[in-house]
Amino acid sequence: NCSLRSRGENRGEEMEILQKIPTRDGAATIYTVFNTHPGNSKAILYVHGLGGGIADVAATIMASQLPQRGYDVIRLGLYSWREGARCLTNCTLATHARDVDTVASYVAPNYDKLYACGHSYGAPSLMLSRLNNFAAISLWDPTYIPKETVADDPALRVLGDAFVIMGDGAEIVLSHDFVEESRLFDRERSIALSAACTTPMQVIHAGEGYWLRQHGAQSYHSNAAGLTDYRVIQGSVHCFDEEGTTQLLIDYTKTWFDGF
Repeated sequence: NCSLRSRGENRGEEMEILQKIPTRDGAATIYTVFNTHPGNSKAILYVHGLGGGIADVAATIMASQLPQRGYDVIRLGLYSWREGARCLTNCTLATHARDVDTVASYVAPNYDKLYACGHSYGAPSLMLSRLNNFAAISLWDPTYIPKETVADDPALRVLGDAFVIMGDGAEIVLSHDFVEESRLFDRERSIALSAACTTPMQVIHAGEGYWLRQHGAQSYHSNAAGLTDYRVIQGSVHCFDEEGTTQLLIDYTKTWFDGF
């Protein structure tokens, strides 16, 4: 996909491009936003969490800052309202992982190094992908044991042929396959995926979040095979969109990636 970068380089300017990438089976379109700066040889692929998207606050701010600091930022939408995109009710974590691999393969030839960030449920999506192809990863308050969240959520209820989680005034509608898959994603599976990861891994916990309260400093990095880094950002509940937390998140992430 050399044309993506050459257009920006020819004009000598920073660019934001909405790109449509077909899934491997051609059944859907992955809508992906590229924020690029001329001459960058490194890029970060951002994978959003459950109910999130390419407009997540921290990821959007990262995309506005890091291209000027050496990293193009690529935000992929695992599902979208746009024409031809996947719906969440048609997804599982395995689907997400395949789409991460598709986008990573699509953009990798344009860069010397490709990194990845996964927020919340974006972390298990990354962990199930071809993770060791990335130069390094940063997991933002990652969903460590999906079985503890979706599958065991007391707000989970059946609605027709789907499951619904109701919380904070919003409904997230999931397929039966998604919920059943999450029921099998227990601590042992998380540990096994971690042990197979040789890619340098950073975990950044939200100081007021569920995972730090429930499991302390334990997460994917605890059993990773490669180099690791661990940080806690106080004052954040989960999304790192509280005042003072977003910039710290971005700076921690960049500093980690700079080492590889």
